[in-house]
Amino acid sequence: MGNYHSQTRHLLPRIVRYTIIIRNQSSTASGNFKHDETSPISFDNLVDHIQLLRQAVDQLEMTQDEKLLNRYVKEYCQKMSREEILEDYRQSRLSWSILWIWHLHLLHPLAYYKDCVSQLPDGQLVDPNIQHFPSYASGRRRYMPFFPSVDLAKAAVRQRDFLKKFQKHFLYSNDLRHIDRSLFPLLVDDYLSFLRLSERNQLLVPTFDIDLIWHTHLRNPTHYRQTSLNLCGFILDHDDSIEKPVLREGYKNTAQRWKNTYQTNYEQNHFKSTTNSSCGSACGTISYSFRDVWRDICDSVSSSDDSSDSSGGDCGGCGGD
Repeated sequence: MGNYHSQTRHLLPRIVRYTIIIRNQSSTASGNFKHDETSPISFDNLVDHIQLLRQAVDQLEMTQDEKLLNRYVKEYCQKMSREEILEDYRQSRLSWSILWIWHLHLLHPLAYYKDCVSQLPDGQLVDPNIQHFPSYASGRRRYMPFFPSVDLAKAAVRQRDFLKKFQKHFLYSNDLRHIDRSLFPLLVDDYLSFLRLSERNQLLVPTFDIDLIWHTHLRNPTHYRQTSLNLCGFILDHDDSIEKPVLREGYKNTAQRWKNTYQTNYEQNHFKSTTNSSCGSACGTISYSFRDVWRDICDSVSSSDDSSDSSGGDCGGCGGD
C-alpha cells in the first residue's frame, strides 16, 4: 500500500502472487463457499504489511504523542475528503505517517466501509489494492469533511501492545528475502480456519500469527468483505478495543472451539513446537510438522519469548453486518 510498493520491489517482484486455494468443509461455519475459490492474499501483501510494522516499531511516538497523532489523523481525513488517496500514483507519494493512519482505519472493516460509502463523494469503498479513477467532476466539486467513526488517534495508542509483540517476532528482524515463501499458504489456511469458526454474537480471539495474517487481509477491504461473507455468512468485525480480561476468556473459548473442530491445539506455538504429527482432518490448519519447519527457520527466536504467538492477539472478532 502506498510507498511500500516501491520500497519492497528489491525483495519481491510486484507481479508475483501466490494463489491460495480455499476449500469449503462440511464442518466449517459457512456452507455456501464455492470449492477451489482462489484468494489473492499474497506473500507480497504480507511483505508490505511487515515493512509498515517495522517502521511503526522504529517510531513508537506514533503510539504515544496524542498531539502528533491528531495532526496526522487530520491530514489523513483531508486527503480522503479530497480523493487524494484514490489513485495509485498518489498513494505512492503518501508519507509513512498517513499510511499508518490509513492502516489503522482499515483494521476496522465495518467502520471503514461505512465511512467510505456514506461520506465520500462517489460513495465508493477506497481499496488500496484497486485502482480508482476520480470522476471528471471531482476536480470542480466542493468536498465535504471526512470524519472517521473510529477515533484513529486512540486506535494508534491501542496498537502499542501489538507492536511490542511484533518486535519479538522473527518476522521483525529476519531478512524477508530468505523466508521460504512456499510455507505462506499454510499460514493463510490457519487464518481461514479461524474465520470458519466465527458465529454471530460470539467472540473469537486470534493467535498472534493469525492476527498478523488477519491484519494483512484487512488491508484488502474488498476481498476481505467477500471472503468474510463466503466463510462466515456476515462481515466479521475486527475489534482492538476489547478489555484484556474479556480477551483472555475469549481466547480460552476460541482455543477450545478450535480443538473441538479441528482436533489440534490452538495454543501450539508455530515456532517452538516439538510435536511431529499432522492435522488429520481436511480443515486446512497448519500441521505440527509444519510448525517444526518454522521452528527450524527461526532458531534466532528467544526460547523465553512466549508472546510471539500463543499469548494471543490483542483483538477479537464478533458479529458484523
